[in-house]
Amino acid sequence: MLAHKSGWNHVFVRSLELDWWRPDAEDVGCGLLAAARADVPEGLTGLSYFLDEPDPRHDEPARRRVLLERAGFRVVRDGRRWRWAGGPAPARSRRLAFRSLADVGDEAFVDAIARVSEDTLDARLRANRERLGRDGDASAHFGLLRRLRHRSEWFLLGYDETELVGLFAGAGDADAVFVAYVGVVPERRGRGFVDDLLRTGTAVLLEAGEERIEADTDKANVPMQRAFERSGYVSDTTRLELVADREPRSH
Repeated sequence: MLAHKSGWNHVFVRSLELDWWRPDAEDVGCGLLAAARADVPEGLTGLSYFLDEPDPRHDEPARRRVLLERAGFRVVRDGRRWRWAGGPAPARSRRLAFRSLADVGDEAFVDAIARVSEDTLDARLRANRERLGRDGDASAHFGLLRRLRHRSEWFLLGYDETELVGLFAGAGDADAVFVAYVGVVPERRGRGFVDDLLRTGTAVLLEAGEERIEADTDKANVPMQRAFERSGYVSDTTRLELVADREPRSH
């Protein structure tokens, strides 16, 4: 089963059911995925698969990964899943002033993304920046965020007096809202500002009536994982994100 979520530039493989006891199970799976790659619509980049563990929908996770890589998928993030644990909203930051997207405008937010993504520990974000360049990556990332379900007040820039410290972006789909991006500019890292950004952004989402808040982190991004733990999030699931490029059309 395939699904295209509005705002995303790829098609998600929502379900891949196989009779793993069959000796030709991997051959059948590769055939199904090849057909799906060939059917990706014009304008979308390819297929995406989230391999969560544990997850009752993803039996045989080790064999499933082998199958996906054989079918042309590659890992773009080895990460953890996080979810808001519930309870009262965290206290908003008292040492930062926040301005929403409506306050600062698109250009300022794009520039903030470019600054925050410098020297990121997230492999996928780092690869996108290397591929698209500093400004190209920031523009593309902002464009994706804007196409997702969001409100202007969910996109926040945090300032210490007049200097930018970092950003928080909340966005989602029909199922949930995500901590879509949170980070601190390089020169202000190591001072706990990520907690100010994450807790304030989480409070904004909860006060907007969003009860299901999720997030993903790269396993290598240990500082971000610790920030989620400190801010009331829990993680009991790992997630491999795999992508396969769309098959080129012959004309």
